[in-house]
Amino acid sequence: GHRTRRRNRASAQHVMLPTRCFFDSRDSGSFDDYEFDAGLREAARTQRAFEKVEWHAREPREKVKDLLARVDAAGIWTIATTAFVLGISVSESLFDGGNGGFFVSDPIAIATLLPDWVPDAVASRAGFIDPATVASGEGTVEAIFLFEFCLRAWSEEFSFKYLRSPVALVDFAAVLPTLVGSALGGSGVLRTFRLFRLLRLLRLADDVNGGGG
Repeated sequence: GHRTRRRNRASAQHVMLPTRCFFDSRDSGSFDDYEFDAGLREAARTQRAFEKVEWHAREPREKVKDLLARVDAAGIWTIATTAFVLGISVSESLFDGGNGGFFVSDPIAIATLLPDWVPDAVASRAGFIDPATVASGEGTVEAIFLFEFCLRAWSEEFSFKYLRSPVALVDFAAVLPTLVGSALGGSGVLRTFRLFRLLRLLRLADDVNGGGG
């Protein structure tokens, strides 16, 4: 009866003692600082070590594919590069005379583009937009997108299934201005093609990213 229940409770407490630490309520620190399970921690360390060995044993293509999947899941790269493209497109429009007219080649003061409510002290320090800098940024964008497209296609072994997937078509739209740039030069048609790069935002959609697998 009562003695048996006492022995059972004593046995249960004896079993719990090796894996659990108790502290007085007057002690500093949280419960997590004192309670732990050594077995679970050891299992977690073993799992991490196994995953590390498995990672190094994988083929380079698989490693690149895994890294690209993590980049896509984060979304930061897609948003940052698309914002950069938008900034380049807006800057280029400032030097375009429109209708095939005069192309401004001199730097433009940013103060002339700011609204009237911006204080003069701030506007005077805004600097200039140099067309050479804009052209350099455009070249950088072209190199990045072309490299990314080739890297993704290589990680997928240039399979036709991948090349016709939504994610590959979005990437191709981003490199299309680079491929047709030599033929179109600085025409307005090329600037229209460059707007296709904004389609990269579709990468943030789950159904598009799912199509790249």
